[in-house]
Amino acid sequence: MSVLLAALVLACLFPAGCAPKRVINTRQEPPVSAPAPAATAPAPREQVTPEKQAPAENGPETTAENVTLGVRAAELAREQLGKPYQWGAAGPDRFDCSGLAFYVYGALGVPLPRVSSEQATAGREISRKRMQPGDLLFFALDGPRINHVGIYIGGRKFVHAPRRYQPVRTDDLDDAYWRYRLKAVRRMDSLP
Repeated sequence: MSVLLAALVLACLFPAGCAPKRVINTRQEPPVSAPAPAATAPAPREQVTPEKQAPAENGPETTAENVTLGVRAAELAREQLGKPYQWGAAGPDRFDCSGLAFYVYGALGVPLPRVSSEQATAGREISRKRMQPGDLLFFALDGPRINHVGIYIGGRKFVHAPRRYQPVRTDDLDDAYWRYRLKAVRRMDSLP
């Protein structure tokens, strides 16, 4: 009952943006200043490239300009791997989930709203089958509302700031936890 009450209080206090994520360990631990464990350490730097696919079905055809923007966003997101999570932070040294998307696209000259629920209205919606690097992935982690965002980097992987005590990392969309909670994919089309 106390866990339910705590979740209700958090939902009331933080109605938009990143919500607390899946908790595996419930005891409080001090922030970790050491690098992430090998399981979440960044993979060797790979070239991010657009995946071969047909034009998006929900809007104009994919252009070289928005593919280039997406690849640049994916590369910049990968550069943030290992940086610590902090609720309400938008970089450059600490991030929450929407702060990471806000920072990456802001650095590329594309303005985004600050919280994930509002970011989910930016750009244009894309089919999951048509995802390209740089697309924003929106999740509903604890209910029907969008409250988490990640940046797709290709190969069914995305970069995100998951939760307290967890650094910016990559996760896999083939993981049932993420696949089930993915609600929308949106593409930023071009630089202003």
